[in-house]
Amino acid sequence: MLSSRDPYELQMPIQQNIDQMSFMNMLMEVQELPEKQMANSHAPNLDPEFIDPEVTTALERTKTRPRAIQDMAELLSRCVGDNHSIQISSPARMYPQTVQDSIPYVELLQLFSNDWLDITVIHWFAMYFYESHNSRSAFFNPHHIKGDSCTCTKNSEGVQEHIIDMFMFHTDKTFFLAPYLADNHWTLIIICPSTERGYIIDSISREKDQHSYLLTSVIDEAFGFPFLWDMVNVL
Repeated sequence: MLSSRDPYELQMPIQQNIDQMSFMNMLMEVQELPEKQMANSHAPNLDPEFIDPEVTTALERTKTRPRAIQDMAELLSRCVGDNHSIQISSPARMYPQTVQDSIPYVELLQLFSNDWLDITVIHWFAMYFYESHNSRSAFFNPHHIKGDSCTCTKNSEGVQEHIIDMFMFHTDKTFFLAPYLADNHWTLIIICPSTERGYIIDSISREKDQHSYLLTSVIDEAFGFPFLWDMVNVL
C-alpha cells in the first residue's frame, strides 16, 4: 500500500470506464496533430502488386469486430492500404534528438483484429501521451529497453546509458515511464527518481515481484541505488 503522505504517490483509478470510441478518437487526434509536433507520412509501396497475406487475414477478422473498429479499419484501408507503413517522428524535446519510427500497416490491422500491440504502435501512443497538457512524465524509448536488450552485460550497458541520458535530459519531469516488452508481453514500469520509488503495472502479475523483470535491475544499476519497487494492482 502506498503512503498517503507521499507527494509523488502514484494514483491509480479504482474503476476505469472506457468509451468504445475514445480509442478511435485518440488515433484520429494523433493523425491530426500539427506537423511540427509529430510529422506523419506514408511510406510508398515499392511493389504495388504485393499483397501481404497477413493483411488479408486481418482485414477479414475485423469484419467480426464492433462497428467502430470496422470503421477505423476501413479508414486505414483507404488511407494507408496502398502503402506498407506510416512514418512517424517524435515530438519536440521528447528525446535529445528526433526519433523516427515506422508503423507497418499490418500491425495497425493486427491491433484492431487481434488486440496485438506492436512495439511501433506503443511508441506511437507514447508520443501522443507525451504531448499531454502539463504532463510530469517522460518516456523511455521502448525500442531501447525491450527484454532482449537487458539480457547481457554489453546490451544492458546500452540500456543504462539510455536511461541516464533521458533522466539528465528531462530534469523537469517527476515520473519516467518505461513501456517494457519481454516474452511477448507488455508491462508498464514507472520510476520516480526523486523518491527512489518504482511502480510495476502488469496485467498478469500474479506471483511476480521486481525480480521477475530484467529492466528493474538495469534501472537500479543505472542510478547506482536500489529503487523501492511496488507491484500495482490492476483492477
